[in-house]
Amino acid sequence: MNKLVQCIFIRGDLLWPPGALVAQACHASSAVNYLDHNHPNTQSVFGNKNLITMEVFKVPTDSALESLSQTLIDLEVDHKLWTEQPENIKTCLCTKIYPETFVKVSEWLNISKIKAEKVV
Repeated sequence: MNKLVQCIFIRGDLLWPPGALVAQACHASSAVNYLDHNHPNTQSVFGNKNLITMEVFKVPTDSALESLSQTLIDLEVDHKLWTEQPENIKTCLCTKIYPETFVKVSEWLNISKIKAEKVV
């Protein structure tokens, strides 16, 4: 089976402790994986963690996350835009698990007209 990838985009402008930002990424990843738990890609990763690579990017603002989310909707890329409650703050976005050949981060960012820095 091809390598599988899940991408997480975290806001870089939030001045939160690192642990709080990691928690946001975990929330988004858990949510999108739960919503997609019956898909063969998701099930195969849960059976073999060596099949997946996590790619983490820092985006500048909440509007960048919203722009990226709209691009992914237009391209039919399933994802979860995580909003922390009760503050109602958009903190990160996580794609569902896709084959590596499907993941086109630079294309998604170009269409969205945003810059992101790969951090992991």
